Amino acid sequence: MIGTMPKSFRGAIAGFAFAEKSICVNKLKMQIGDTKIQIVDIEEIRNYNKPVLIFEEGFEIDEETGFELRGFFEGPGYQRIIPKGFVFFKQKDLVLHE
Repeated sequence: MIGTMPKSFRGAIAGFAFAEKSICVNKLKMQIGDTKIQIVDIEEIRNYNKPVLIFEEGFEIDEETGFELRGFFEGPGYQRIIPKGFVFFKQKDLVLHE
């Protein structure tokens, strides 16, 4: 997953939800701007019925900052990962249309 936070927007990532119960990813790496973050403690959530990884401290994404998430797999496959967090708008005109 690769993206850039648009101008006049800020975001925060609190964690990730996994769409399927069976998790084939064994390690995640995330990069926000120039900061590289390695997330290795995902083994524990494999036992959950609806797996969600919540960080002890969230990560902020400033406007016009790049974001990248990479998963390392045990074998061939596909994993849907859904970011959990918030997006903040600096201007109400970006959200409200009259």
